[in-house]
Amino acid sequence: MTSKIIAVLCLFLAVSFAVREEYDTQMEDYASSNDETYSDEKPAKAKKTVIEDTGSETSALVQQDSGDMDADEHKGFCHWGIAVWYKPGFQIRCNCMRCTCKEGGVWNCGYHFAYCPYYYCGNQIYNPASQICCCGKIHDKKSNHACCGYFYYNTRVSKCCNYYSVKPRKANCPRDRV
Repeated sequence: MTSKIIAVLCLFLAVSFAVREEYDTQMEDYASSNDETYSDEKPAKAKKTVIEDTGSETSALVQQDSGDMDADEHKGFCHWGIAVWYKPGFQIRCNCMRCTCKEGGVWNCGYHFAYCPYYYCGNQIYNPASQICCCGKIHDKKSNHACCGYFYYNTRVSKCCNYYSVKPRKANCPRDRV
């Protein structure tokens, strides 16, 4: 009995150290990627509107500047956070995303899996940039396709009934089960 308790404690400590080491490594990477600063950084002065970007699969908050004098001074730069502006070409990592400042002051963000391999579908790891999880089953992403239960179907020729059954578009879904 005592040996089992000792084994469990050792396992717990090993996991704790592994998580701590991974966290420290991520923080060092984050700090080194954000070490570069610009003398162009100035405090924000105008009001800002924060909205939810529903056009993206990974819904994120997007900040829109409305009549911001600071934005006028930094035309072509990308805005990140409060009073922080970056030149085109600068990259930032935020959680599982890597964002690059593009010309015109627009961020281009995409999944970066060297730093975030923990997206699970059931018990399998998958890449949400190129794959989709349908109730625990992984499928490669295709345009005009959607999940219906475990199935990944073509929305141009089929439809989903009752959240689990795929039928031809012209077929009627049973009303009592809709």
